[in-house]
Amino acid sequence: MSNVFTKSQKRFVVVHIASGKGLVETARAFQREYAFLPSIQQLQRYDATSLTGSLLSDELKKLFFKVYERAQNDLHLVPNAHAAIRARRIEDEYNNALVRGDHKTAVALLIEARKNAEPFAWDPDAGDDDEGETA
Repeated sequence: MSNVFTKSQKRFVVVHIASGKGLVETARAFQREYAFLPSIQQLQRYDATSLTGSLLSDELKKLFFKVYERAQNDLHLVPNAHAAIRARRIEDEYNNALVRGDHKTAVALLIEARKNAEPFAWDPDAGDDDEGETA
C-alpha cells in the first residue's frame, strides 16, 4: 500500500491522535476502517504536538487543535482520566519499545506504568469499606 494517505484517512488519523488515543490504538482503528495497517512512523507525522507533526497543513493543524482542546476539556469531567490517558501513552511507548527490540526501555516503561497504577491499587490490609454490611 502507498505511504500517501487520502484526505479522509489523514483526518481520521488526526482526530484519533488529537482525542488522546495512542499511536498503536490509532493504527489498529485505521486497520479496521481502511483494511491496512499503517506504520507508527506514518502516524507520528499527524501529531501536531510533536516535532514531525509541525509540518502538517494548516487545515489539519486546525482540526487537530480543535479536537485536542475538546478532549482536554472533557478530561476534567471524568475522574482519573489523566491517569488513564497516561497509562494508554505508556502502553503505546511500551509496545513500540518491544517492536524495536529495546528491552531496556520496555522494562523502564513497565516500572513507570506500575508507579502510575499505585494510587489505584487495592490494599488488602486496609480492610474492606463495606465490611459488616449486609445486602
